[in-house]
Amino acid sequence: MKSRILQSKNTRLHYSPQSLDVMVHSYYKSCITVLAILFALCADADEYMMPNQIPWLSTSLITELKEEGCKIPRNIDSYFTTGVVVGQFVARGQIDIAILCVTDSKKVIKIIWGGNKSCPSELDSIGQSITVVDGDYIWERYDAYGGNKPPGDIIHEAINDHYLGKASTVYYCHNGKWIELTGAD
Repeated sequence: MKSRILQSKNTRLHYSPQSLDVMVHSYYKSCITVLAILFALCADADEYMMPNQIPWLSTSLITELKEEGCKIPRNIDSYFTTGVVVGQFVARGQIDIAILCVTDSKKVIKIIWGGNKSCPSELDSIGQSITVVDGDYIWERYDAYGGNKPPGDIIHEAINDHYLGKASTVYYCHNGKWIELTGAD
């Protein structure tokens, strides 16, 4: 790829179209994460949020979640945890959303795919919150605790399903299927 130059008064920045895509994705993901934190902190003090309390979710998704009776857990204790996360769960560059949905009869992680690549769009959950983890986290937990061996080619992020103070399970999408991996113990 041909490198381009951005120049301001005192700085020259060389970039390729690919690196610019990464910078834009990183900025977008940071903005969404900040919005999720702000809405979780600023909403009333209930244990759960309703889908319409997260205004950056699409109207159709809010409607679907409300029809299913979904409540979304808020931050718990002093941990930075949430019921809504944004990550690249199936491929680098594809922005996906995971939502921990609690109803009267079940607790699931719903994944809204940002592109045409996917795994099943729902996972059973035992957790109270979800976070995004990367390959380093996955390999560190495997080395420390054992469990299912991660695939050798961890090329995107995963979902960590937390049962706070107890344990967690990492879900990694690989070849169209979710693999359960060791989280924190």
